[in-house]
Amino acid sequence: MTKEEVTLAAAVLAVLSSLVSLFVSIKSQRGSEFRAAHRKLMEPYLEELGKAIHEAMATTSVYLSKISSGTNSESWRERAEMAKKDLGVIRRKVRYSLWGIDSGLRDLTRLFSWVAHNKDYPLRAQLIFDRGEALRRSIDSAIRSSYQHGCPPTLRHRLSVQYQSYRLRLSYKNIMRSDLSSEDVDLT
Repeated sequence: MTKEEVTLAAAVLAVLSSLVSLFVSIKSQRGSEFRAAHRKLMEPYLEELGKAIHEAMATTSVYLSKISSGTNSESWRERAEMAKKDLGVIRRKVRYSLWGIDSGLRDLTRLFSWVAHNKDYPLRAQLIFDRGEALRRSIDSAIRSSYQHGCPPTLRHRLSVQYQSYRLRLSYKNIMRSDLSSEDVDLT
C-alpha cells in the first residue's frame, strides 16, 4: 500500500466511526427523550394512584380484622367504598400509560366487596385478601419499574399482574361455588 492509500483508508475509517457514533448518540437521545416523556406522563398520577391503592388495601384489611374480631365494621365499609371509588377513577386515568395492568387495578377495586361477601367466613375472606395483597405487590412492582425505566410495564410485569389477578378471581370464584356451610374446604 502506498502512503496515499493508507491515508485514504484512515479517512474512510474515521468517517465510518463518526457515522456510527452519530447514529448511537441520536438513538440514545431519542430513547432518553421517550423515557423522560413517559415519566412526565406518569408523574401527576403516581401519588394519587399510590394513595388509592394503599387506601383500598388498608380499609379492606381493617374491615377484615373488625369482622374477625366481631366488632362494628360499618364505618370501615363506608371508607372502603370511597377508596374503591377513588381507585376506579385513577385507574381510568392511568389505563394507557400503565397499559397491561388495568385488569389488576380493576380487581383491586372489587377486593373489598369480595371480602365483604365472605364476612361470615373469616378464613375464606382472609384467603381472598391474601390473593389481593399478592396482586398489590405485583402492581407496585410494575409501576415502580415502569417509572424507573421510563417505559410502559414490561411483558414480565404485565404477565405477573395478570397472573395474580387471575389467581384472585379464581379463588373468589371457587369460594362462591363451594358449599359455604363448610369452612375447612381447601380453596387454594
